[in-house]
Formats: sequence, C-alpha cells, structure tokens
Amino acid sequence: MAGGQEAVINGPQDSPYEGGRFDLKIICTANYPYAAPQVSFKTKVFHPNVNFSTGELCVDILKTDWSPAWTLQYVCRAVIALLRDPNADSPLNCDAGNLLRNGDLRGFQSMARMYTVEHAIEGR
Repeated sequence: MAGGQEAVINGPQDSPYEGGRFDLKIICTANYPYAAPQVSFKTKVFHPNVNFSTGELCVDILKTDWSPAWTLQYVCRAVIALLRDPNADSPLNCDAGNLLRNGDLRGFQSMARMYTVEHAIEGR
C-alpha cells in the first residue's frame, strides 16, 4: 500500500477546531504497515504539535510508539485526539506551545479558533 493518500477529519466538538474540516496528507512507504505513515496537515492549523509551515505532526504513535496493527483510520482518530488534547511539552509550533505552557488558554483557543475559521470552515 505504498503511496500518498488524503483524508479529511472534522475538528473535535468542544474545541477551538469544532466545525472545521482539516485535510491530511498521508504517505505510506513500501514498509507500511511495519513503518508508520508520514502524516501532515494540508490545512493551516494553529496547534503546538503541528509545524505551522509544513503541517508536520508530532505525535508518539507516528514516531516511537508505532504498531503495525494500527490502521489509517486509527491514525486519523489519533490526530483528532491530538487536536482535542494538545501536548505543550513537545511543540513544533513554539508560539502555540508557549501560550499553553504559560497558562494562556484563552489566547491559545482564540488563535486556534481564528485559524480554524480562516482556513478550515467552508463558506467563510
């Protein structure tokens, strides 16, 4: 199953991403499922675990904790869970990470919501 695929995930309810539709790029190498797929956001997203420029994700299951038993559907669910519960301790977006680490939840949520409305909600 080597090659590139795309997926669309919905932002989780009760989060600044709610109502957004986020495009993902998924690349499976020839070693898949024994090697984790490469997953990145195509949609701009403000999140501490997403590189703002490249869309690259920092999530354990795609790095050190990968299991060949996990499906691409499971990977998409993990990305949704990451949107719901960001990890400010391993940021790829330092601005988002700093807001959370400094206790500015309102500032983080405002920025995340603004980018969701701008880039992930159709008909804006």
